[in-house]
Amino acid sequence: MATIKAHLSNAELEARYKTAVDPIGKSHFHALWLLSCGYGLDELAELLSFSPRWVRALLKRYNEGGDTPRVLGAKNAYHSDLHVASLWGCNADSHRQARYDILLQATSHSASNG
Repeated sequence: MATIKAHLSNAELEARYKTAVDPIGKSHFHALWLLSCGYGLDELAELLSFSPRWVRALLKRYNEGGDTPRVLGAKNAYHSDLHVASLWGCNADSHRQARYDILLQATSHSASNG
């Protein structure tokens, strides 16, 4: 049986899976939720039509880094706001505003140190 760290409870993983609007985030949370229910890696891979290698890689990333978007699929700055927001459990508009605020802070900081 695979060991999954308790970054999120079983109920939280289930809720993230059921409320995710992005298909990539949804599939990641679905796999993690089923692993937390006790499914084995090979059984889960067959059930969800993933390769066992991919399931092991997802589990390793989750165990090492938790549920951050970087761990669960958002690996670059070019993912859609909707995808990243669904992984964080917020809406695309609030994610877009937060990203803009961070960018604004960074540019004003670099300009003042310039």
